[in-house]
Amino acid sequence: MQIIGQRAQGMGFTVWAGDLHAGGRLAEHGVGTILYLSAITGINPELFEAAKIDGANKLQQIWHVTLPGIRATIVVLLILNVGQMMNKRHPGSAVHR
Repeated sequence: MQIIGQRAQGMGFTVWAGDLHAGGRLAEHGVGTILYLSAITGINPELFEAAKIDGANKLQQIWHVTLPGIRATIVVLLILNVGQMMNKRHPGSAVHR
């Protein structure tokens, strides 16, 4: 069923289907952002302080402290996103259900 470009009327306002689709995609990105931010806040602040004392600049702190600290979150979200991409049907693919 193709609903992109169609409009739905109800309760005194009109909503375009494309707006609903974009809103759903933004919600998916918002959840990932919240998970990344919560993982970053779970990193011990003393690690950043120790890196700063050792002379690390912000980029080095990100590379050597932040990224290793959120590695598990990165892997989980990557697996979920790849699975979601593989689950979508594309009109040009050879297999349709």
